[in-house]
Amino acid sequence: MNAALENATSLCRAFEPLLSKTDREIWALLSEDFLADVREAMTQGPWGGGWDNVAWVGPWDFDPTTVECPVLLWYGDEDLMAPPFHARWFETNLRAARLTMFKGEGHLLPFSRLEQMLTQLLAG
Repeated sequence: MNAALENATSLCRAFEPLLSKTDREIWALLSEDFLADVREAMTQGPWGGGWDNVAWVGPWDFDPTTVECPVLLWYGDEDLMAPPFHARWFETNLRAARLTMFKGEGHLLPFSRLEQMLTQLLAG
């Protein structure tokens, strides 16, 4: 087993450099759940996570500027995993993008803003 998956503390240490202040607070509440999710995701090996990371460094198999459907983007301005410049790029390059930037939030903002996000989705 990967050393980071031994327990919730070791998993947190592995992600520590990528966690904002609010991410750390959320992580503290959900660390055992995150550990269980990552362990489940890795049951068949690391390839899925690996390809997920490769996807953002290589060319995509479609041109995002041709996406015509509405796209709702939610980002935290303190996200260290997907920094705000990613959000600005998507906002600029997706024709029908609508960006909501949450002040003081990090990458785990769906755990604190899910109700607000779902409300916005349902409103269209």
